[in-house]
Amino acid sequence: MLGAYRTSRCSYFFAEGDVLAFGGKGFVSEIIKIFTLGEVSHVGLVTRFDDRIVLAESTTLCNVPCLHCGKKHEGVQLTDIQARIDAYDGKVWLYPLKNFLNPAQRRFLHEFLNKQLEKPYDSTGAVESAGNLAAEVQGEINGENLDKVFCSELTAGGLRSVGLFITENASKWNPSRLIRHLRLQGLVNRRVRLK
Repeated sequence: MLGAYRTSRCSYFFAEGDVLAFGGKGFVSEIIKIFTLGEVSHVGLVTRFDDRIVLAESTTLCNVPCLHCGKKHEGVQLTDIQARIDAYDGKVWLYPLKNFLNPAQRRFLHEFLNKQLEKPYDSTGAVESAGNLAAEVQGEINGENLDKVFCSELTAGGLRSVGLFITENASKWNPSRLIRHLRLQGLVNRRVRLK
């Protein structure tokens, strides 16, 4: 299933499993970018909800109501992609998957994301994933924990659930490191700037 996003210049199409990457302008986003050595401060996964294409993300900084529960909250949520992009203060990129997910992979993704919905945001895990070396060390010490979820952990776990992303520990991935790895492994096509 595909969904569209339109700007005044052109249209973009989203497929389930595509990754959206955000580079915010605010203080928290700038700190994340500094400590993760990149321009990405937040990531989310494109998925389907009630026959429409939406963004699955875990965040504390969203002013768009969750489509699943109907209210704004912190943690794992589903948001309208166009509303989320329009409201975001910063840059937004689409990293399309190299190949469309097959029906079984889409089912696995939905099952994984449905189990995560409305889980609280994991601030501690996000901080521990900040640096590459720190993430490796903390990942080995603490292991994976999906009781609370941060953005790149949700995205890594979702891509792992469909067999595309090989990782024993989704909790060790920060947004910039995850995007770099997806690009190096050839799992995503060249990015498209949406905003």
